[in-house]
Amino acid sequence: MTNPLVQPLALPCGVTLANRLCKAAMSEGMADVNNNATPRLEALYRRWAVSDAGLLFSGNIQVDPDHLERPLNIVVHDESGQEQLARLAAAGRSGGAQFWPSSAIPAARSTQLSTRRRLRPRWSNSTSCAAPASISRNHGR
Repeated sequence: MTNPLVQPLALPCGVTLANRLCKAAMSEGMADVNNNATPRLEALYRRWAVSDAGLLFSGNIQVDPDHLERPLNIVVHDESGQEQLARLAAAGRSGGAQFWPSSAIPAARSTQLSTRRRLRPRWSNSTSCAAPASISRNHGR
């Protein structure tokens, strides 16, 4: 019997993955001080690309430099860093895997230590909030 993990997987979007192995998104914290991808990050994804995984999700790519999930993650908010991002994507695809970006939602994960501005909901006068959205952090407990 053939192991189902190594069988191709056709997705509803039309993409076919080479197999069912996936590198999950994680927070690498390996961008440069301008929040652009680095050669070190490219090397890491090039290594993962030859691991035989069918799909590599990128680390948490941020879209707002003022509300980071953590420092030194990639931020895409203007035209800067496009060349570095293209090299990172090429490194992620270099072994034949799909490379898909994963964007982080800072409202749920930003802390006062990783942001440039004080966090609080727009509708609140409070300065004690730890996130820009009212999200329960007790996870049902």
